[in-house]
This record gives sequence, C-alpha cells and structure tokens, in this order.
Amino acid sequence: MTTVAILPDLPDSAAETGFMAVLGKRQAKGKTAGAALDAISAQFTDDQSASLVLVQSMKPDRFFGAAQQERLQQLMQAWKLAPEQPVPAELLAVLDEELKATIERSKALMAQRA
Repeated sequence: MTTVAILPDLPDSAAETGFMAVLGKRQAKGKTAGAALDAISAQFTDDQSASLVLVQSMKPDRFFGAAQQERLQQLMQAWKLAPEQPVPAELLAVLDEELKATIERSKALMAQRA
C-alpha cells in the first residue's frame, strides 16, 4: 500500500502557504491538500494504485505533541532550503512517528464508535 503524507508547506518569502504531499523521496505541492494529493498521484506507478492518505491536523494532541510538531516544522523548513537533497533520515523518522500517531488516533476513534 502506498502511504502519502500531506503536510502544511512552510511559507517562504516568494510563495503562498499551501500543502506538500510526500511519498517516500518524492514530493508535490498544491494550494490545497487535495491539489497536493492530485500532484503526487500523477507520480504514482502502476503498483501504487491502493493508497492511504494522511492529512496532518496541524494541532498537537496526545498522539503527536507540540514538541514533535515543532521539530517536524524545523526539519521541513531545513529541507525546503535544500530540496535537491534527499529527504533527511530524521525527517523521515518524524514522519513515521506522525504515521504511527495517525494509526493510534484512528484506533481511538474506532474504539469510541464501538
């Protein structure tokens, strides 16, 4: 299954704030989360047709706290300054933490419905 993370794109002086979709080492930007998803979807290979899309809530919670979000923003800002470089391992690790938080958040929501 393909996992796409959609994050708020950090603003710079020359561009509007929007969203960035990340798929492994690939990225795509859009003015909306949907536009970023459409842009990254255009890069899918045939074996990536089944996708799980995560949209970061941009608010800390018990699953992914304020310190983690702040670190994610710092790492995204640093990567944005050198986008030709591979995605840093620490950024991938924090994105993995956010993925795990999303899974736990989903489990908690499902438990509430049971």
